[in-house]
Amino acid sequence: MVDRKQTRTYPYCPDYATPPGYVLQDHIEAKGLTPVEFARKHSLATELIEGVIAGSAPIDEELAAIFGSEFSLEASFWLRAEADYRRRLEQKATNAAAD
Repeated sequence: MVDRKQTRTYPYCPDYATPPGYVLQDHIEAKGLTPVEFARKHSLATELIEGVIAGSAPIDEELAAIFGSEFSLEASFWLRAEADYRRRLEQKATNAAAD
């Protein structure tokens, strides 16, 4: 039996930011596609999809809708992941400036 009084909890505060493009890349690969093939399939610039995967290009509402319909994940998932990523980048930069 676990003594709950001695159990410690810690807040989720990672010191890194993971771009939602990592999830995108996994989903693209699961469909047997490359980023180039995915971009062509949706008439998007290859550089845009590669940028999203790398975290340098943001996911906007249009992209979120495309990803949502392609991967059966709601557009809101992609937009929240993007917002969270950008917020963590800002926090990381703020913390680095304070050091």
